[in-house]
Amino acid sequence: MFNVLVSVIIPIYNTEKYIQRAVDSVLSQTYQNFEILLINDGSSDGSSGICENLSNQDKRIRYFYQKNQGVSVARNLGLKKAKGDYIFFLDSDDEWKNNLVEKVVECFQNSDCDMVRFGFHSHAPEVVQNDRIENAIYIQKELICKYFDDGIIYRNFSACWSGAYKKKLIDNGGLLFDKSLAIGEDGKFVLQYTLCCEQIQMIDEYLYEYYPIFENRANATSRDTKAIYDEYELCLLEYELIYKNWNGLLSETEKKQIYGSFIDRTIGRLVRLAAYTPMNKLSENFNSLKKFVANREVQEAIRFYVPKRATDSKITPWAIKTKNMPLLWCALKSRKGKYFKVYGRKREARSIWNGRPVVKC
Repeated sequence: MFNVLVSVIIPIYNTEKYIQRAVDSVLSQTYQNFEILLINDGSSDGSSGICENLSNQDKRIRYFYQKNQGVSVARNLGLKKAKGDYIFFLDSDDEWKNNLVEKVVECFQNSDCDMVRFGFHSHAPEVVQNDRIENAIYIQKELICKYFDDGIIYRNFSACWSGAYKKKLIDNGGLLFDKSLAIGEDGKFVLQYTLCCEQIQMIDEYLYEYYPIFENRANATSRDTKAIYDEYELCLLEYELIYKNWNGLLSETEKKQIYGSFIDRTIGRLVRLAAYTPMNKLSENFNSLKKFVANREVQEAIRFYVPKRATDSKITPWAIKTKNMPLLWCALKSRKGKYFKVYGRKREARSIWNGRPVVKC
């Protein structure tokens, strides 16, 4: 039986109703050599008292309080304080299956993998069927080629809590969560970590229970167009990270797969940005779009783009390629009607990452 110490980082912000459930799901694990780090991000409800009581009841539970600075700073504090060999993340309003840690530690110990990913069951009302990842071990290049193209892998890798990590790799890579992002900070962290890995193992089981209790999410951030803008900025950053690490090592076929899928996903984010841009942000976002179109890596990627669906716009990629800004903006705005039909004009705009509500417009 393995006996390596694992660290479970739980960021907390005004989730007094759910903290006990989250912690109990860790305490009931079949694998018991763990520490729990409760990071209170300046909660204004009764979360502090609950955390203090929990830490007094079990010496494996460590409690830290910080003034409200956001989920990225809270998780970074957890990484700094963690003593375990393996790192897990759990949001304070979610819970685990009782065999999650045992299965993950077994994967780490029995295979030469650097990260383990597992499935999650979403309780969001709009989710009809949950994604199911396949049992597999990927080398880094294989996974990168699937990253933008495989929606299931992309959604799984957009959350830090649907995977486990080696503390040594995090420390050696100097990896932290980006506190400047309003959304997608965990997706960036996971991709940066992935680029430090040689092998990644996937577990074909739902081991994490995700509850989209939006108003209580640990990562509740500014719910304005900054979050929408950050989605598209993050997509560009993801691509740039992959481009810098792999561009010279990819075949033409692999470039077509990765770069073409990147453009396809980014166009979706640009439509979203155009659809929800208020008049007072028009100039700012138009200038951001100009910067995007002028990006050298974007111009490299657009060469490999092929529309995947009959309904895909032919004008939008052409406008990007020719840097025709007025035409591009009009093409994006023309698609907002279809977007509103799916997501609504004033309802919670849904993240293209993982289908969960992220921004109120």
